Amino acid sequence: MERIPDSLGHSVSCFFPVMRDLVNHHKDVSATGVLSYIMYLCRYSYQGKYNSDQEKRKKLSQEELEDLGLKAASGSGIVNLHHMITYYTFFMLEDSSFYQQIPPYRILENYFSSKNIDQKRLKLVDSNNKEKTQIAESYQQFKDNFSPANYKDKLDFLFYNYQNYKETVNYLHRLFAEYYNPSWNPHYYTGLYCALGLYKSEKINDNKVKKMAVIQAVEYFADNVL
Repeated sequence: MERIPDSLGHSVSCFFPVMRDLVNHHKDVSATGVLSYIMYLCRYSYQGKYNSDQEKRKKLSQEELEDLGLKAASGSGIVNLHHMITYYTFFMLEDSSFYQQIPPYRILENYFSSKNIDQKRLKLVDSNNKEKTQIAESYQQFKDNFSPANYKDKLDFLFYNYQNYKETVNYLHRLFAEYYNPSWNPHYYTGLYCALGLYKSEKINDNKVKKMAVIQAVEYFADNVL
């Protein structure tokens, strides 16, 4: 089983909801949440490795940002999934009401910019099965046309249905929930949530980044539940 012993991705993705949701409540649970995170960080020597003061807070060019997105959405397994999750978490951080600076995107470059872009996944994005697509009128119709077992052959259907974004997001979460079991991994939903957020993000113009992120999240789910 893959582990994330000292992953920046796991730290950032878990820390952001603590800061966004818990701290603003001013209750005991807020202090507990922050303390648990600090205790997690203290297990590792992050300061020398990821010291934001050492990074110039310079906004990446659109080309740099999207190239980084292609790499974030590449690869399989939990570690690579966290690259995409962390990439989107930086977007949420930049758009949040409590963070006024430009996030240190250069940290992400140090984190995973050496990755190769997943050519097989990129080919899936570019492929067109030329099948007649339709908007699902119900969850049952969506499920009849798309499942973790056949997702590679039904991507045209999935992305076409994003025209009805809210319903399609609802259908995907319901579909994932049907595979619930005692060993359920919360990253199934975390990955899906971040991938769908990237798909709707106005910070990204390249649809390949958006679609690769969705495929990565669905693939991670399918690889683990089937």
